Amino acid sequence: MRRDAARVWTGRTRRVVRIAWTRAAPIRSGLLLAWKTRAHFVEAVLFAWLLLFFNVFGQVTAVERYGYTLFNQLFAPENRFVYGYGKGAQARTVVVLYRDVDLKGKSWPVSYGEHAQHLSRVRAGKPAAVMIDYVFVDPRPDPSIAHLRRELKTFETDHIRVFLASPHEETPQAPNLRQELRGSFASPVAVPGLVGSASGSGYPLFVFAPGPQKRKPTAALAIYAQLCNAEQNQNRSLCEPPSSSGSSARVLQMHEAGWALELFWGMNYPADMSNVACRPIPDFLARFWTILWSHGEGFRVDCPFTPTVMIDELVRHERDVKWLTDTFHDKVVFYGASFLAGSDIVFPPTHFSLPGVYSHAMAMDNLLTFGTKYKREAIEGPLPLVTHWLQEAIRSAPWLPAHSRLEATMGCFGEELKAHCVQYILLFLVLLYLHVVSSIRACLFDATPVAAISRRGRRALALLLSAAWTVTLSIIAPLILVLSFTLRIEFEWLNLTAGNWLEALLEAWAGHQWGPPLVTFVLALLTARPTADARHR
Repeated sequence: MRRDAARVWTGRTRRVVRIAWTRAAPIRSGLLLAWKTRAHFVEAVLFAWLLLFFNVFGQVTAVERYGYTLFNQLFAPENRFVYGYGKGAQARTVVVLYRDVDLKGKSWPVSYGEHAQHLSRVRAGKPAAVMIDYVFVDPRPDPSIAHLRRELKTFETDHIRVFLASPHEETPQAPNLRQELRGSFASPVAVPGLVGSASGSGYPLFVFAPGPQKRKPTAALAIYAQLCNAEQNQNRSLCEPPSSSGSSARVLQMHEAGWALELFWGMNYPADMSNVACRPIPDFLARFWTILWSHGEGFRVDCPFTPTVMIDELVRHERDVKWLTDTFHDKVVFYGASFLAGSDIVFPPTHFSLPGVYSHAMAMDNLLTFGTKYKREAIEGPLPLVTHWLQEAIRSAPWLPAHSRLEATMGCFGEELKAHCVQYILLFLVLLYLHVVSSIRACLFDATPVAAISRRGRRALALLLSAAWTVTLSIIAPLILVLSFTLRIEFEWLNLTAGNWLEALLEAWAGHQWGPPLVTFVLALLTARPTADARHR
């Protein structure tokens, strides 16, 4: 009985294997053909890597920046489980904004006493901390500075931490805070220029400083460390990263932080902005379609992600204790300004423009949301293969062609791992995939059998289906591969900025034998615009 059952099972297994082997004939022949035409594959790999390596016309830098922008615009409003930012730590931060309309004929700068009055209203809501994004360094005859000093001391009495924007953390030669505002009641924090100019992409977590540690934390990290790193003061409801940020995410310790944080900007509006005329945010497919037809402009919103309280609104509710408590209780408050003539403006990938105070709020939001999984430009190399002396020799030879790219490539196998290091492997896999698919003649569009069809309608339908199948294999499938590899490896596993996925895809198409004409055809369809004569008809 057992022998018969074993014989039946063996026969069925053989039939399944035989059928699978027969059905896989196109794939086997394609792989064999790919091996026979490996010289063309090597040429494609070399061509794509040369474009990627030398960056002759700056296309690598431009596409990386555009890829970072597209990633934020596509995924920022989405749920965190699909690489989006969702609501982030939106409920834990607030921006209090002073605008031109709040001056109401008053002179600038605003008196210290008026700042004290607004901060007193914020204090009534019992926030966890307040960051004042005004640099009080210029001496001026204003006796109300004593009022501001008393107010800051009241914050200390109420166990609310205050952080004052200060330039003196950057260099000893920079002007210091006014003597009247120095003391244990307020901690000075550095607010240096943002990494990447005003693009809003990078936020420095440290600045160089004299002393044994050689660095001091900037505003967002200093606030985060004070609230979340001290064991006796740790607030779990404020500091604990949400479960969707990754199972291994935990509260970030200051000694574990790198030099810079790559900002992931949120787009979803706060609940209290429902009565404001903000640009609606469509779903993922609608955003993708909008970006596709925006001719490079992308999709941006006009209202900020961080909950915002205007000064006139704050004054209006100064006696409403419940409103103040609901707005500020146990939150991190950033007190800043937005003036039309001011220069403190950032241009994030998700918004048209924002006052600079939002960069501090968004950096704090990223730290509270991701914790130890915050997004970086580079991480420590897990497997250093290139010796230190070789890296130093390359650094000391700026005359080498493509010196910066060569130094960055050597860094991939040395002390530092960046997003472009993963891109080389990713590009190789995508090129291999495209080469194998293009070698399977039966899977790609062939016009010969279509031309033999008698009826014009059937011929057009066959042509359409064949072209759709070819585009699926040549565009959609590689795009899915690129997104899967890049997002999972870079963004989720290594916590690197996901900005080079578009570059890898474009380089793969450019490095393949039928890539350039196909890309040219697709771009011609996407960027086609009616002529002036056609519009007036």
